[in-house]
Amino acid sequence: TLENEDIGVYARSIQSGKWFLLNVIGQKAINFFTFFVLARLLDPRDYGVIGIVLLILGFMDQVTNPSFGQALMREKRSIEHYLDPYWTFEIIRYTVIAIALFFSAGAIGNFFHFQGTESTLLRWSGSLLLIAAFGNVRQLYLQKNLQFEKLFIRDIVGQVAFAIAAVCFALFVQPTVWALFVGYLGSYVISVILTHFLYPSRPAFSFRFAPLRDLVSYSKWVYGQNLLDVVLAQFDKLIVGRLLNPTSLGLYSKGKDLASMTTSIMSSMIAKVGFAAIAKVQDQMDKVRRGFLKSIDVLLLGGLPVTLLLLLEGGMIVSLLLGSKWLGLVIPLKIFAFGNLFLAFVRIVNPVLAALGRPDVNFKTNVIQTIISVPSMVIGYRLAGIQGLASAVVFTWIFLLVYVIIRARPVLNIAVRAFVPAVVSGSLACLGVFLVDIAGRPFIHALAMPWVTVVWIGGLIALYFICLFAVSRRFSGGPWETLVSIWRTL
Repeated sequence: TLENEDIGVYARSIQSGKWFLLNVIGQKAINFFTFFVLARLLDPRDYGVIGIVLLILGFMDQVTNPSFGQALMREKRSIEHYLDPYWTFEIIRYTVIAIALFFSAGAIGNFFHFQGTESTLLRWSGSLLLIAAFGNVRQLYLQKNLQFEKLFIRDIVGQVAFAIAAVCFALFVQPTVWALFVGYLGSYVISVILTHFLYPSRPAFSFRFAPLRDLVSYSKWVYGQNLLDVVLAQFDKLIVGRLLNPTSLGLYSKGKDLASMTTSIMSSMIAKVGFAAIAKVQDQMDKVRRGFLKSIDVLLLGGLPVTLLLLLEGGMIVSLLLGSKWLGLVIPLKIFAFGNLFLAFVRIVNPVLAALGRPDVNFKTNVIQTIISVPSMVIGYRLAGIQGLASAVVFTWIFLLVYVIIRARPVLNIAVRAFVPAVVSGSLACLGVFLVDIAGRPFIHALAMPWVTVVWIGGLIALYFICLFAVSRRFSGGPWETLVSIWRTL
């Protein structure tokens, strides 16, 4: 039972988490449906090319991003006098990126074996970031005040715009990578327009950048952490894109993305909502600890069962939904499905430390990850190709989790016994699903009927939650109790 003073932030966090979860699930569902349609029209190479384009954009964005936004999110005082200079700074920054990319696209395209008009697409891709810069900077208040229902509208409408633009271009103009670019263009334009309706106060140009200096002491650690995040998240794709070709990158990257679909939903929700909520109670460690334990329960409720299903039935799912030309992503899919659980736990800890004013720990964690992951990726790729590369990435995630636990324990000071309900519940539920799947798999695979596969997958998910319920009868606390608490709060 929560204490009365906990109910305010807890209830607001649950309600915000509801909208954030609906937001991310809605975006993932639309994105997956769009991919399901476009996978029949486009080739893996097209997804490899757009993956490289997004990789370049993300890297150039993060290298020049001083991370003032996260510093403003944590600021308890009024942030109004920062916003117009911040908005102006972002427009200038993205203009410089767009110009630099326009003139360097040819050399970058040659590096990644681009053909035909693919380098032209890269040349104009900087316009995506520039368009985004004109969004309403005061949308920061929506997240800061946990008003995720408005962010839900912005993101879902933007994702629908992507789906409509991309599918229509592929069907009626040409089924090439340009369909994906047009989809992103439509999404960015619509999302930017919506930000000015959802928060009606308009930004204005201001070149008084002096107040932004106040944010540097906090944002410098966040900048370093975010920069390393981008490098570490994309370095393996850089290896595949350079040493092989965009087709191999398309299979590899989609396997990695699909494997993280559920865990990224859960960890993103916890990171976005949890950071804002914990920042409000950062001086009350009992509430922080309870919130952290509930975050682990939430991850076990959503991320663990889907990860288990991908490990057990990933090949059957890919064959059913995407077709034979995408079977090359099955092995990376399964390797990353296993590893993403470890990464998701790391991503739960990061926003907690950041909200508690310890972004330096996150930065140092990423430095350690860089030292380990870069050589291990190169070695893994040389020994076993794409499979070895994926395994090396997962190895670094496991090591990183151990390191993060060691560093976070003195900050959070949570007793080991507090984790027992979550560990026992998740382990026994996974064991039950594993045994049933092993016993029934030969019969289900022999039938090879789509409707039987769908029913089988749904039954395994139901079994997982039945096991959680059964374990909850023996243990107090844990994922099932958190699920009941969330349901009652909603």
